[in-house]
Amino acid sequence: MIKSARNKSGILCYWDDALNASKVKSPKEDIEQKQLNAHSTFLYPELSPMFFHVVNESGGGGSAFYGNKLNTLGRKKGTPDWFVMVPSGEYHGLIIELKRTRKKDSSISKESANFLLLAEKLGYK
Repeated sequence: MIKSARNKSGILCYWDDALNASKVKSPKEDIEQKQLNAHSTFLYPELSPMFFHVVNESGGGGSAFYGNKLNTLGRKKGTPDWFVMVPSGEYHGLIIELKRTRKKDSSISKESANFLLLAEKLGYK
């Protein structure tokens, strides 16, 4: 069953209790990113151009030069993984900071928490 609650930083989080309690280590985040992309594209093909992964990492083997280039292009610490540019009710869109299935396999950074809280104040869910 999917549950939701605000964490100690005030961020609204969703998780599956059964998967969170599993003793099996979570898939890597990039695997879950691929699954999110495939699933959302399947469910909403006409809207799929409006949701996307924000390329905000340089990868494990990224060079200092490439990392610096990304910074000068506007890469910001804490930028979330997904942006859904589809308004719904009072919200302008949806911003997702995807974490691994089991809570203990990953955590949210202070920069990500600050970004998500500000985005929520500005009308994003």
